[in-house]
Amino acid sequence: IKSYFEKFHAYCPVLIEEDFLSRFNDKSTNIDSIQEEGNRDTIWKVLCNTVVTIGAWFQDGNSSNAHQYYFTKTMNYLNDSKILLFSSSIDLIIALHLLSIYLTAKNSLLVNLNSAYQFNGLAMRMALSLGLNIVPGNLTTIDIDEKLFLQRKLIWFSLVNQDILLNCSFDRPNLFNSLNFLDEKDLAIDKNQTQDVLINEFILRTQLFQKTVIKIYETPGFTFTHLYAIYQEFVTIINEIKNCASYFLLELQRILLVNFLFRKFLSINPSIVETNFAQILDLINELNTKSLKSIDSHITNNFNKLTPLVSWFTVCFLFEFSITLLKLFFNCINSTSEQIRHKWTNLINILKSITRYLHIFKNLEFLPHSMLDIHLNLLENIILHFDQAITTTNT
Repeated sequence: IKSYFEKFHAYCPVLIEEDFLSRFNDKSTNIDSIQEEGNRDTIWKVLCNTVVTIGAWFQDGNSSNAHQYYFTKTMNYLNDSKILLFSSSIDLIIALHLLSIYLTAKNSLLVNLNSAYQFNGLAMRMALSLGLNIVPGNLTTIDIDEKLFLQRKLIWFSLVNQDILLNCSFDRPNLFNSLNFLDEKDLAIDKNQTQDVLINEFILRTQLFQKTVIKIYETPGFTFTHLYAIYQEFVTIINEIKNCASYFLLELQRILLVNFLFRKFLSINPSIVETNFAQILDLINELNTKSLKSIDSHITNNFNKLTPLVSWFTVCFLFEFSITLLKLFFNCINSTSEQIRHKWTNLINILKSITRYLHIFKNLEFLPHSMLDIHLNLLENIILHFDQAITTTNT
């Protein structure tokens, strides 16, 4: 539990730490003392075991099986009760949302991402049924504790963030058209209510997520001109981030969101890629240079302090970035343009640099090897075949 609040809570501040610890230490609600099997007690068991699961994962990563033990306990409680179909509470929403993040972190590249998608979707439906998406205009007219009100909003925004991240990864439509068009003044209410640095950083990250989705869906046609304008706008969103304690993670997330913009552009405009191939690759190369420089600096200065959270963020970013590169590569694989074929070497060099960093994180033992091995084999095979093709062409 200490690991959860020290290593993960800043990323997802949906629990009120003192309230959770008070309930956990209370003998009447301690998960080892509960004898009754009512829905309320079962939901509390689910939440507690989920917190311990994440605490174990972000403490030791895949180098320990503790997280798997507590995850199995959590799923047993969920499977042996009817709470998913007949209950709805803040605790259950938080538990389902945290399980979604855990599955995303543990299986970023391969299995169980659909389960993460479904857990978060169910949590969002429950949140809607409890009105977490509603922002009352005047807090003084309603009978609600401001701390709890802030928690409800943080839960809602965290649910939306996870929804956006998974939708971008899968290239799926958003759960509801209105979810990702939240007014920034609603976020500002939270920022004015608290001096908590971690919460303010979370709000800043949420604004980045919101801006990304709004830019993707508000731009008609999404031409290269629009893409370049959005790219320049995101490149400048850095001054506030630099002052954050978790600057590295926020910076990676900012670049990851820009990467999703590129991938969306490539999906919407497959025929325009050849026309703007050189320009697109130059922008991606610029993005890659910045991101790898940031990763390299962080690894160099913090190698002995690298955590599963940082490893997950970095590997997830490298994976998603390489997927965009592969999409660009295969969109133009049959091109006869000498200019494009010449640029392929630059693209392959970027993929080579990504594989080097994936090997570093594989050696840290934090993430499942099967997850990294499959993607590394894919990248290295593509690089090998391309190098052989270049050699044959030169001969």
